[in-house]
Amino acid sequence: MILLVNGKSHSGAKPILPMSLLAVAATFEGKLPYEIVDANHLVDPIETLTNKVVETGARILALTVMPGPQTASSFEITLALKLRFPDLIVVWGGYFPTMYPRAAMSCPAVDYGLKGYVNGDLGAFLQSVLDGTPNLSYPNLIYRDPQGEVVQNRMSKLVDINSLPEFPYKALDMEFYMRPTFLGTRTIGHHISLGCPFKCGFCGVVSMVNGKTSAETPDLGARGVARLVEEYGANAIEFHDNNFFLGEARTRSFCDQIAHHKIKWWAYGRGDTLLKYSEETWASMAASGLKMVYIGAETGSDATLKKMNKGGKQTVNGILQLAETMRRFDIVPEFSFIIGNPPDPVTDMDETLEFIKKIKVINPASEIILYSYTPVPQEGEMLQSAEDAGFVFPSEIEEWSSEHWQRICQRRDGELPWITDKIRRKLRNFRLVIDSTYPTVTDQNLSPMKRTILRTAGRWRFATNFHYGPYELRLLNKLIPYQRPETAGF
Repeated sequence: MILLVNGKSHSGAKPILPMSLLAVAATFEGKLPYEIVDANHLVDPIETLTNKVVETGARILALTVMPGPQTASSFEITLALKLRFPDLIVVWGGYFPTMYPRAAMSCPAVDYGLKGYVNGDLGAFLQSVLDGTPNLSYPNLIYRDPQGEVVQNRMSKLVDINSLPEFPYKALDMEFYMRPTFLGTRTIGHHISLGCPFKCGFCGVVSMVNGKTSAETPDLGARGVARLVEEYGANAIEFHDNNFFLGEARTRSFCDQIAHHKIKWWAYGRGDTLLKYSEETWASMAASGLKMVYIGAETGSDATLKKMNKGGKQTVNGILQLAETMRRFDIVPEFSFIIGNPPDPVTDMDETLEFIKKIKVINPASEIILYSYTPVPQEGEMLQSAEDAGFVFPSEIEEWSSEHWQRICQRRDGELPWITDKIRRKLRNFRLVIDSTYPTVTDQNLSPMKRTILRTAGRWRFATNFHYGPYELRLLNKLIPYQRPETAGF
């Protein structure tokens, strides 16, 4: 028995379908016994997993690990289970061991790590481990040699997603993952592609795929949607593809094929890619139920976009054009920004905040997501500027699991060296003004009256650009709590 574990990734009650584990489990069907255990679904994950090991005789504990809270949860689970079951084989996969392989293997309880997206033959490697003759030449593998040195094998080619079996949803309680959102009463996660062709200097996806992509055909993607709608009653879907809109013809065909389901949906996209789409394709996307697209606008400076290695043809003027296009088709742009980039974080922040105000004038419905810059292990001007400011990645898993580094990994400013108190105050005040003047459409708890009160209170500050000391907005936020998408999602 292999226990596939999704560590606790958040403190709130927002169940996200563990698609990485479903993808792995699909390749085990009929070959290896497995069970998926989602710690987000459990009061006491360690006790539950302990009982699972005893009841099933499980010999392998395989965890998918993201930087942030899931790293801390996985570390805690791994130590506790290894202490109770010394012969249990522990495997870590996912973004954390891909980006920080040596830190992952600094945990003595982790036996093997896996980098990138593993191909459909992972079961064969795990079977070799169970047989006592582990195949140490397996691509993507991280392990320790007899001297205790960490060895990293080459990464395999990105798997053709069309060749993979469909998700074994029967392995999960699908009702747990159906939740009400602004999109619909039964919203669930899904994806129909892997990777992204760009190599942005702040993005962990680059470590996973190095600019490669693999996308389902429109027919296969549409069949996946039909399955969720017809078999499980979904009426809304969040597509968690790294870059959903990989080709205009593919996008339009997919949209035309799912329109009859009458669902609402959300996805990630590139601004410069979407700006090239025809009016007919935009109409097709709108007719298919597309309600919101998460777009990395990143900054209000073309020079900073270049420093970020954003790639493609994205410009600040292009983002403004896109905001107008999406307004016409009643599709909400959810623009994310990275604030306070070194080496001159104050100027960077000022340019970006002014740019955000321009966006709001053009398209008031635009959602604004604000993050602090968090370095990733990717060589380039962004990382060099951070290191010049004194930034250093931890080398041990204990430090990665700390509250401080959990906040950094969540882009919530865990005391980064270039983010001063002045920057924090200015950014915090701006967030209060922008979130009050334009309350997020994703917050289902805000009544029309509450929205009117918030808008009225914030409008004069937004109009006059006076953000200093918004004490009345802080008080109002306590009386009428509202969510911020970058921390609460939807």
